[in-house]
Amino acid sequence: MGNTSRTLSIATRISEQIDDCAILLLTDLPIIGRYKCPQNMDYVHLPGIARGDRHEYEARNLNIALNNTLTLRHKITKSAIKTFKPDIILIQSNPSDLPHEIEHTFGFVKKRFPETRLIWGLPDILGRPAIIKEEWQQKDVYGMLDRICDEIWVHGVQHIFDATREYDFPESLAQKTTFTGYMSAPNISSERNHRESADIKQDNPYVLVTAGSGTEGYALVSSYLEFLENQVEPLPFSSVIITGPMMASYEKSILMDRAERLPNVTFHRFSKNILQYLKHAELVVCNGGFNLFCEISSYNKHAIFVPGETMHHEHLYRAQVLEDLGLVELISPNILSAGTLGRKVMKVFTMGPAEKKYDMVPRNALEHIVERVQCLNANVQLSLYHSVLR
Repeated sequence: MGNTSRTLSIATRISEQIDDCAILLLTDLPIIGRYKCPQNMDYVHLPGIARGDRHEYEARNLNIALNNTLTLRHKITKSAIKTFKPDIILIQSNPSDLPHEIEHTFGFVKKRFPETRLIWGLPDILGRPAIIKEEWQQKDVYGMLDRICDEIWVHGVQHIFDATREYDFPESLAQKTTFTGYMSAPNISSERNHRESADIKQDNPYVLVTAGSGTEGYALVSSYLEFLENQVEPLPFSSVIITGPMMASYEKSILMDRAERLPNVTFHRFSKNILQYLKHAELVVCNGGFNLFCEISSYNKHAIFVPGETMHHEHLYRAQVLEDLGLVELISPNILSAGTLGRKVMKVFTMGPAEKKYDMVPRNALEHIVERVQCLNANVQLSLYHSVLR
C-alpha cells in the first residue's frame, strides 16, 4: 500500500501540472480499485505474488505455479509497454523483491525504446545497512539497477540519511542518483468539516492509531486496546483506530469487538478520511512506514513508531534513525505491551506543539519530480510500475 500511495501522489501531481500527459499504472495491489485515480491515468492489474508461510514467493490468488504467474506478469507488462510506448518508466518497488523478474521484464526497454528513460524511485531508508548491502550483493541488485536504470530517485535528503553512502552505492549508481526530498501531504479540510465528515461526535482531542496496510498491525492495535481497557478513570482524549484494509478478517473482528465495548473509540478497517484524521490528531501511533512519516511531518504531529515484527528490518531502523534526530518516539516490537505503549502515549500526549521539530525535513519531492519529468519530456507518457509483496 505504501508504494501505491506514493505512486498515486506522484501521478496526481504530474497530472495537475502537465495537462497533456498520459499515465499508465501497472500494479498487483488487490485493493487498487478503492483508490481514486487522477485525471489522465488508468491502471493495469497484474496477477499478484506474495510471500507464503515459509517466506517463499507464491501466487497470491491464482492456483498455478509461481513461474507461470511470473510469466503472466512479464507478458502483460511487456505488452503494455510496447503498446503504450512511454517516454518515462518509473518503478516504485523494493529492488530486493525478485530483481531478476524486474530485469527480465524491463531489460528489453533500452534496445526497443532507446529514448525511454527508466527511473527507480526508493524511500531513503530501506533497512539496516549491513543487511541491505549483503542482500543486494547476493541478489546482484547493484548490477541490476546499473544495467536497467537511467536514474535513481531517492525520496529523502542526505543530511537525514545518505542512502548512497550508507548502502555503498557504486560510483556508477551514485552518479545516477538524485535526492528528491520527502513527499508532502495534501491540504485538506478544516477541523470542523473533518469532524462532521468523519462522524467524530466528541469535542475531545484524539489519538490516531493506524497500522498502515494492516498486514502486521494486530499486536499494535491489541496493545493499545488493552491500554484503554485497563483505564479506571476517563482519559483526556478519544481514540481513532484504523486497522488497515489488508488485516486478516478474523483479527479485525476480534479487535472491533473489543473496541465497540470501549467509550470514545472510533474504529475503522479502512477510511478515505485517514489524512483528515491524521491532520487533526494530537498524537499518531503507527508502524513507522515511509509515507506515514512524510504525512506526520507535513502536519507537524507528535508520533510514536511501533514497528511490526516482520517489517522491523525496515521500519525499526527508520524509527531508530528518526528517534536519534529527535523527530519521533520509538517502541521496539520486542518490548511492546499495553504498559509500555500506554506510558509512552501519556508522556507524548502532554508534550507541547510539534511545529518546529520537522524544520529539517524538506517536503518538496513532488515539485522536484515534476520539474525533472518536464525536463525529460514536456509532453510525457508515463508508465508507473510497482509490485506489492506481503
